[in-house]
Amino acid sequence: MYNQSGMIKSNFEDLRRKKAFEEKRKLTLRTIADETGLSLGTVHRVSSGEIEKVYLSTIDTLCAYFGCTVGEFLNRE
Repeated sequence: MYNQSGMIKSNFEDLRRKKAFEEKRKLTLRTIADETGLSLGTVHRVSSGEIEKVYLSTIDTLCAYFGCTVGEFLNRE
């Protein structure tokens, strides 16, 4: 029998801090939404860990934005 013991979490905040540091600028959720074309609500949900139901295209967009792989963006805890 399959047992779902872990949760999928995003590394959004770590990636946001890393990108902000590398680019020497503040990256607000609004900035990320504007620069990716995603809605602010979507960016907020992903940043807060509410990724139970998120489109793969959203993950793909954020991975492209942060310059990471899906495996670097998501992890199972």
